Amino acid sequence: MNQAGAVRVEIVPDSGAEADRIAEILREAHLRGGAEWQQLAVICPAGADAVSALAGRLSAAGIPVQIAGDELALGNEPPVRQLLAVLQSAALLADTGQLQPPTAERLLRTPLGGLDALGLRRLARQLRLRASLADPDAFLPASGSLIAAELVAPELIDDDQRADSTELDALISMRRLLTELAGLIKEDADIPALLWKAWSATSWPRRLQVEALRGTESSVRAHRDLDAVVALFDLAGRQTGQHGSAGVRALLAEVQAQQIAADTARESDPRRDSVAIVTPYRAKGRQWDLVVLTGLQEGRWPRINEPGGLLRADLLGPDGFQPPETPAERMAAERRSFLLAASRARKRLVAVAIADPGGEIEEPSRFISELGVDVVERRPESLPTTLEDLIALLRRRATDSSLSPALRQAAATELAWLADQRDDRGRALAPGADPHQWWGLRGITDTGRGPSVDKEPIRLSGSKVEAILACPRKWFLEGPAKGRAPKNVAMVLGTLVHELVAESALTRTPAETYSQRLAEIWSQLPYEAAWYAQAQYEQAVEALRNYDIWASSSDHAALVGVELPFQLNLELAGRTVVVDGTVDRLEVDSLNRLRVIDFKTGNQARSDAEVLEMDQLGIYQLAVREGAFDEATGGVRELGGAQVVYLKVPRRDGPAVRSQPPLEPSGPTWVHEHLTRAAEIIATQDYYANVQPRCRSCEFRLGCPAQSAGGEQE
Repeated sequence: MNQAGAVRVEIVPDSGAEADRIAEILREAHLRGGAEWQQLAVICPAGADAVSALAGRLSAAGIPVQIAGDELALGNEPPVRQLLAVLQSAALLADTGQLQPPTAERLLRTPLGGLDALGLRRLARQLRLRASLADPDAFLPASGSLIAAELVAPELIDDDQRADSTELDALISMRRLLTELAGLIKEDADIPALLWKAWSATSWPRRLQVEALRGTESSVRAHRDLDAVVALFDLAGRQTGQHGSAGVRALLAEVQAQQIAADTARESDPRRDSVAIVTPYRAKGRQWDLVVLTGLQEGRWPRINEPGGLLRADLLGPDGFQPPETPAERMAAERRSFLLAASRARKRLVAVAIADPGGEIEEPSRFISELGVDVVERRPESLPTTLEDLIALLRRRATDSSLSPALRQAAATELAWLADQRDDRGRALAPGADPHQWWGLRGITDTGRGPSVDKEPIRLSGSKVEAILACPRKWFLEGPAKGRAPKNVAMVLGTLVHELVAESALTRTPAETYSQRLAEIWSQLPYEAAWYAQAQYEQAVEALRNYDIWASSSDHAALVGVELPFQLNLELAGRTVVVDGTVDRLEVDSLNRLRVIDFKTGNQARSDAEVLEMDQLGIYQLAVREGAFDEATGGVRELGGAQVVYLKVPRRDGPAVRSQPPLEPSGPTWVHEHLTRAAEIIATQDYYANVQPRCRSCEFRLGCPAQSAGGEQE
């Protein structure tokens, strides 16, 4: 290595950049330098999982790697973890008959389950829909609990029932597998039989086999996964005399206790054209054209701490205790190890270390300075190093209107060439280069199911109008798109308080006397902590007490009715609009006018200015003015305004109360204007996003066009 540039030292900012840079160096030597993969090597210091972790990151970056089987921790291999997770869950199901929600969700996201994160969300929505149809009045548990319960036993969909989707098929298949495994465990089946049942129950083995034989970059990962599964079967075969749940636990303990798998059956085939990842000890007697040194941090290389641990087992010898090495001797041994690794390079040597600005990683190794070259700081670059990166870069260039037409046309030409490339089986080598596969270029979906003036009237309510005008996008995602979260305990609390308040008004009994009945119901609510349940119960009782204070005023003595439903048919801007709802309370004020009352159980009260045009109160007043309650009022329609009473927001003289003045006795009002705007949004399906104070707590903020990157408001 006498030529200039044969030795190079590079500094990167973090461990992720270190693995990316090593992959880039290796790929550059292979693609641009013409070197075979087997002429390249990465040498790192010995340490728990060091080789295995680096191999995983390089393999994920598309670098074919060759590792000695006894330097791989078996428990770190993804297929091993996934198979063991299924066995462990089946054993838990056999012993207790239960599964925890996180466990159930993880199982369905393994290759055995076949779902990804989006598939899991679709499954949860389908189960919630089935549960609500089965019992509309039931309180729906969390999605994870629904999935876990359905994996344990069929409640919403039977095994022999035809599934409506691939997600339900995946759930049924996983439930069958767990049930069969649990049955075998109860019969004390041996571990290899259980493992084979889990492995062969799905198409996962076949998919790995096909991928391994394709000869692509991902084939290396498939080969490694298959090797890991073979090693797991070998280990299970040595667990003689282990059966049932005890055998599963013994296998789990054996795998988890292994720092090194000590299984040469998993050693990568040396005939494969792949990069060797070795420790200095394994590099003895071997050389490569390019060697990359990594792990060059103080404390790792050189390893400064004393070996052998607290009991110093390294000092035991055939003749008793041996004298310990001095710090100078240990440093000399570490230096010899480093020089040995550096001398394995025939043509090029690259040392990569980390200089962490945050100080969380030890400083670069002192050995770097002994290479006698200047240190080069490397920052992450945007140059493409994989086919996927190249396609992404070309797509950005082809669609960037700020670039020249010639450059955009050149990028499009390269994409077209890539899209036409096929392998020997006629499959696309670069499907991502085909514009037909790109999101955002297809026409807007029109299912024909949206609200239409020609087909049916537009139905609105007070809460719906308010939600639509606040943010049409959020309303659409919550309502028509069925993205609303299931009812929570706070919503159930509000329903309970409303029912008790209505009963109190009808029977003229103080609402606080119903606290005992409330306590009986409270024990059935799914609060996660007893102290929180007690605090919420006390707030509910306080809300009833506040109602009694408010209702004791003579101004609220003349009751017309409670929980009064209504429906209005209106013609607004040429559209038929049906408005319906239920008024909490309708009463007569001291001037014999009708006054609408709406009770709220939230913890915050709106300001006086916000209530002036509160859609819910305005629509209730409009219903009174248009005669929707004539039967209850005897034809009286004169308005005395509306009030919203916040039962959980106390004031000195009772709950917080906000008032809305009466609507005009005739003609169009601001309520008609709001209804017209809401109907227009639904009719045109223009569900745009609005920036508002509630954006920060919106569950649909991710991906919202009204928000900047990171979720902050524009």
